[in-house]
Amino acid sequence: MPSVHDTEEFRKTLQYKASVAENAAKLNMNMKRAAARAHASTPAGIAEAAAKAKALVIECLEMKKKTGAYSWICCEDCIVIDWRRQTTRCDSCGHAFRARGMVYTGD
Repeated sequence: MPSVHDTEEFRKTLQYKASVAENAAKLNMNMKRAAARAHASTPAGIAEAAAKAKALVIECLEMKKKTGAYSWICCEDCIVIDWRRQTTRCDSCGHAFRARGMVYTGD
C-alpha cells in the first residue's frame, strides 16, 4: 500500500471492519451450535445419536475380535456411559454396569 494512504484513520477503519467480521463469525458459530443443540433434543436428533453410538459400539466389538481391546464392551446392546472411564451398561446381558471389563451388579 502506498504510504500516502497509510493514515491513522485508515488503520482504525480497517481494525473496525476486522472486529465486525470477527463478531459476525462468532455469532454465526454460536447460532450453528444452538441449532445443533436444538436438533439434538428432537426425536430425529435422538435417533441419530443412538445410531451413531450403536455404530461405534459395533466398530469397537470388531476391534475387540481383532486385538482384544475394548474388553469392557460385551455385546451390541451395550450402552457406553463413560468412554474415558470405560464404563458400560447392558440390560440384555444382565449386568448393571461394566467398568474396564469387570462386571458390577450394585449389590
